Amino acid sequence: MLGKGNPEGLTAYVLRKSNFSNDIELWNACSGQPYYMDQNVQDNRFLGCLVSRNFSSLKSQPDAICQLKELNAVVSSTNIYINSQEFNDPSQMEFDFTNQEFWMPFLKYR
Repeated sequence: MLGKGNPEGLTAYVLRKSNFSNDIELWNACSGQPYYMDQNVQDNRFLGCLVSRNFSSLKSQPDAICQLKELNAVVSSTNIYINSQEFNDPSQMEFDFTNQEFWMPFLKYR
């Protein structure tokens, strides 16, 4: 995962997604600090318009705040995915890389 962190600036994180649940882990590649989230979507709407999207709070440490503030791209073993979501805060993002509404594949295969 490539983005911006605090205090690192431009940074890389590692995403680990469970095959059995909606849980995801974000690992700071510099410090080794993990942050745990699940994918239970909570849409906040005002007059029918999406204002923000949140996922459940961090599970491992309630007082821990993930230092990754902006997520722009994800590099996998098969492709590079560019974030095309309205929000770039990982706590507000959907991590379904098959959905091109959220993630645009950089490499186009024929």
